[in-house]
Amino acid sequence: MKTFDPLAITEPVYVRARDDVLVIGVGHHFDIRDNETAAKKFSGAIRSLDNLLTERGGGAVLKQWGYERYAASIFKGKPIDLEEGVNRVELLGSYGVTASEYALLVMMHAYRLHLGKAPDIAQTMLVAFENARLKMPEYSDFNTEKTFFHFLDLSGYAEDSGGGSQLLIDMFDLWSLYKGCVRDESLIGPNSEQMCSQLSGDKGILLGSAHLQYVVAYLKGEPVIAVPKWIEHIESLEPKFRHAFEEFRRIAA
Repeated sequence: MKTFDPLAITEPVYVRARDDVLVIGVGHHFDIRDNETAAKKFSGAIRSLDNLLTERGGGAVLKQWGYERYAASIFKGKPIDLEEGVNRVELLGSYGVTASEYALLVMMHAYRLHLGKAPDIAQTMLVAFENARLKMPEYSDFNTEKTFFHFLDLSGYAEDSGGGSQLLIDMFDLWSLYKGCVRDESLIGPNSEQMCSQLSGDKGILLGSAHLQYVVAYLKGEPVIAVPKWIEHIESLEPKFRHAFEEFRRIAA
């Protein structure tokens, strides 16, 4: 689905998708560094725009984290959220990801963020997961204790298979890319097209670098690859990841 490695992008990338549309791809590593410092790198481009469109961070999470928060403080108007009001659990559910699987992936995100940084990784994961569950309406039905036990089962599989923590990290990164492709196809691409057609003046679209390829192609009218259903995507992975996600699905069932 991606023909380049978005995690390899470390500096903002600027693509003029149309005469009046500038797409800015921000390196994903910025999310775990000093976001304000990173944001200064594209501040000039942001200030010159008449309209600024962002991914989910432009909405409810804007005030909590992410480079979008800093972009909003630089931009002269109010950024437009390309995913306003969307329930991602339901969206990914339409591709075959169950709510239980999604919950386990959120727990894996907490593990990914805090591994090697927290003295008590288990407690930190539980707190992070519960905070996310309380802040995000679509997570409200997640069961923290049950999901943590699912994670322990998956962690045990990772150790027994010889993959260890790196396997869990790689699985989460693969999931993140897949989820991003679903969002591109269902939301970010079509909504960028619609809003850019409706708005006047210079438009800027600020996105994580993983979205860059799809959105630019979509706006230019170039062919884009359809995103497969979740189970089809799993079946297309190399054996060690296919087997790991099959075990993941069994545990979360």
